[in-house]
This record gives sequence, C-alpha cells and structure tokens, in this order.
Amino acid sequence: MSVRTIKDSEGKEFIIFNESELYDDNEMGNNLEDFEILQILGKGSYGFVAKVRSLKNKKIYAMKQIDLNQIGTEKEKQLCIGEISLLKDLNHPNINKFYKTIEVGNCLYTFMEFMDNGDISGFINAHKKFKKPVKEEEVWNIILQCMNALDYIHNKKKIIHRDIKPANLFMTNDKIIKLGDFGVSAKMESLKTSIRTGNTFNNTVVGTPFYMSPEMINNEEYGQKSDIFSMGLTFHEICFFSLPYKSIPMNDKITFMKIEVKENKNYYSKQLLNIINNMTDLNPEKRMSAAQIRELVRKEYIKTFLKTSNR
Repeated sequence: MSVRTIKDSEGKEFIIFNESELYDDNEMGNNLEDFEILQILGKGSYGFVAKVRSLKNKKIYAMKQIDLNQIGTEKEKQLCIGEISLLKDLNHPNINKFYKTIEVGNCLYTFMEFMDNGDISGFINAHKKFKKPVKEEEVWNIILQCMNALDYIHNKKKIIHRDIKPANLFMTNDKIIKLGDFGVSAKMESLKTSIRTGNTFNNTVVGTPFYMSPEMINNEEYGQKSDIFSMGLTFHEICFFSLPYKSIPMNDKITFMKIEVKENKNYYSKQLLNIINNMTDLNPEKRMSAAQIRELVRKEYIKTFLKTSNR
C-alpha cells in the first residue's frame, strides 16, 4: 500500500494512499438514457440511491434520485437544492466528488463519485464483529484524511457540515476517505446572517443525535467546533467501538458525562488518545480547529510511520 503526498485544488499538500480514483471525466453523459442502473443501494422517503454505469465512458457512479413532489415542506426542499449548490463548489480528494445533476420533470438526479468500499460505519462493524482493533497507523491516516476534508470546508469554503458520523465518511478500495452527504450543511455566512436578523437558524437542531455536539443538541449557538466534536466521536468509535460519554436528561437539556479515554499500550498511543480527548471536549473553546489538528496529525504521522520528513 503506497503512501504519497499530493496537492489539493487550493495547492495545499496532504498525504493520501493512492489517487487512482480521483478522475474527473466530462464525457459521462448528459441524459438519463446515458446511464444504466446496476444496483439499488437504498431507498428513502424522497427517492433512491443507485449504482449506475455510464454508457459513454463505462465508468461507475452513484446516482441519487430526489422526487421534489414527495418533499413535505419548503424548508426540506431548499435543503435538497442547497446541498447541490454546495457540492458544485467543492473540489477536494477527500470530499465525495459531485459530477452533475440532471433534472427530469419534478425529479433531480445527482451523480456522485461511487464509493466502492462502503462507509466507515461498515468498516467499524466489520472490525467489531471479528474483535479486531484497527491498527494505529490506519487510525492516524483516517484522521489525517478527515482533517484534510474538514480544514478544506471550514477554512476554504466556510461551511459547517453539521452531520458528521461514520455513515457519512466513505472509503475506496485504496483506503481513500471521502466526506459526503452535505444535506444539512450550511455556509458560515448564512449562519451569521441569521444571527444578525434574529433568526434561530444557527440554533437549528439538525444531524444525527448520537453524534451531535452538546451545544447543538441543547439548541445553543454553535460553529465549526461542532463538526470537530462529531468527528472526534467518530474517531473514538473507530478505536473503541463505542462513544466516549453518557448523556443524562436534565430539565430541557442534555447533560453529557465525559468518559476520558485512557492509554492502552497494547493498541493506541497517548498522542493519539490526547487528540481524541481534545476533539470530544465538552467545551467547544477548548477543542482545536481542523487546521491545528491536521498539522499535528500530519507531523506525527510522518515522524512515526513514514520515518522521513521529506516524503
């Protein structure tokens, strides 16, 4: 398994296993008739997701169909349209790539990069089933790639994902990690505008409760550090197959009882556990930013596993 350093669209270097899947083909087709459905991957209230093959270039894609007539509220409809708008502006090897949208009647067909190795949720479940801890080197690499993605959307695109969890982190056969599903994501400027106008958009509870930050689930003002908390929970689950806290209802709020992860010399280093502890700190002010974590992890990964600083 080769490791190499490449650059993203902004010119920033990062470590990745293999960029063989990072193709950008403009000859995939422009009509539904240009694709054949190979497999239905899932069905929901508004449509379905399918594995499809382009009849033009023979490559595989994920196609998400959304029937706008089935969407109950205008707000939900705007979230669907907003996701497409966000995806069009994202171009990074650790982001699930958007290709195009085809509109037919009241249905939107969105074509995305197909993830041939499922998501991190399945990855965790497989290791848990066989009681096989994830190797520390692999954990470090997953964190590094995830921080590449978060640093990009937070600092370059000013976006908060708001629904980070194992099921929204995808993996290719080459072990490239891709952040996906931006269905409830928001631009920071939109949140600031909502604050100025007295709107409560920045307090809107969206996402998956098990992976929400304390500030979000308690309907308090939140920012990019909320994504850091959710990502930290994901990394804790990768290492220990569990979440690092207990939640106790207190009046109208949830009180989080933090369980500090301890060093286990048989599996994970103190350096790794310190990062996870910081990311899952209940106080968002104490959590490092995506850029800080990215640089810390990158240096540690190079020092410990690549054995050289110039690769």
